[in-house]
Amino acid sequence: MAPQDRVFAKVDQNGPIFRDLGPCWIWLGHQQTKGYGQIVMDGRRHLVHRLSYEWANGVIPPGMQLDHLCRTPACVRPDHLE
Repeated sequence: MAPQDRVFAKVDQNGPIFRDLGPCWIWLGHQQTKGYGQIVMDGRRHLVHRLSYEWANGVIPPGMQLDHLCRTPACVRPDHLE
């Protein structure tokens, strides 16, 4: 199974709607204590929102942090992240 298929099989794309952003895509798998989705692939832990953003937009520059526009840590919708 491709990594994207594995990740998005655990996502509810009908999450809560925040402002005019449309529904959040909520990670249903394991979450860290702060609510960020986490998955182990290739023996490494990954934050799911970062994977989703990078698959849609490319590599996150070093030293930069993603911001959830929806303020929902479990959201993995790429256009809710900047």
